[in-house]
Amino acid sequence: VPTLGPHLENAGIEAHAFLHYAISRSGLSRMHYAGVEMHTFGGAPDLWISVRELAEQRLECPRLIWVYYGGVDGLSHRYGPDSEQAEAEFTSFIHALLDNFVRRLSLETRRQTLLLLLTDHGQINTQVDPNFELRNHPSLVHRLHMLPTGENRLAYLYPRPGQVKAIFEYFEQTWPQAFSLMPSGQALKAGLFGPGTPAKVTPERLGDLIAISHGDAYLWWASKANPLVGRHGGLSVEEMLVPLMAVRLG
Repeated sequence: VPTLGPHLENAGIEAHAFLHYAISRSGLSRMHYAGVEMHTFGGAPDLWISVRELAEQRLECPRLIWVYYGGVDGLSHRYGPDSEQAEAEFTSFIHALLDNFVRRLSLETRRQTLLLLLTDHGQINTQVDPNFELRNHPSLVHRLHMLPTGENRLAYLYPRPGQVKAIFEYFEQTWPQAFSLMPSGQALKAGLFGPGTPAKVTPERLGDLIAISHGDAYLWWASKANPLVGRHGGLSVEEMLVPLMAVRLG
């Protein structure tokens, strides 16, 4: 799948990305940010000072500076999206943005800068519930080729031959009204994953069935303790609708 970096380069746009140093060289980051100049940071003040220094450099062509900050997301997962910890982290992030970037930019740079602030998803509060942990459901796991993939609230299932009906029945009996199972091909045709023609490998990535969560339901299959309070990936309004704020600084 073509990524944004080469597209921007071909359009004559100078592209930069700021990621926390812990994830800057991950496989996913190297894949997503091909053709983009990478910068790393440790905390919010470090981030916005570095962004300001880059923004103040002389422009030879249009410049896009992309920032990913995961602190609010991490605390929302751990304590819940409505927690005091997540709210305090967001407040700290905004103060760092204003104090170390916006208010210290030169007037000339402000006039040339459009600031966009958005999130990639929302979250909902959930309860740690052993009934949603697949290690407690060996009969279901036995009917799958492998453990699910995808998100805990939108899981991709790979049934063994002849087990689809039994899996439907297991979900209905064990978690009534907590999940809807949908054939992955039907989900693609319905546009659940967006418009356009899916890549050839997409059906393989989605398995044969998709488990769509309702309420605060989820599936946990990792071979470690389940620490999450905030979760995302489902189809609720709180998870899918995100803000987009845009302001010209000049």
